[in-house]
Amino acid sequence: MLAEATTTLGDRAAKKRIVPDLSAWDRVANFCTGRMAGEGPASGSATVHDDDSFCAGSVIAGLLVPQVRHVDFAIPTEKGAERTENTLEQGTIKRCLLKTGAAVHLRNTI
Repeated sequence: MLAEATTTLGDRAAKKRIVPDLSAWDRVANFCTGRMAGEGPASGSATVHDDDSFCAGSVIAGLLVPQVRHVDFAIPTEKGAERTENTLEQGTIKRCLLKTGAAVHLRNTI
């Protein structure tokens, strides 16, 4: 299920991708709306390393779980999406990620 506040899928990421130097958000918007080529990995395992401590890595890891057998989510901080504490989203993101069954590796660098 995908819930959006507007009629544009991936609206939050779509807005960020038009800002200079944030064009990488185009990949996030495309992945989250299912338009990325190949629809992501079909089976096996995947590793997501989130070094920006915001929400994109958590979202991508959660989306990959139904597509692959195993997802490792590696973050260099004490908690996932640490920077979202300021927006009061960190607890919700953490609960959602843990429900997916992704293996979370804290204080981990690649």
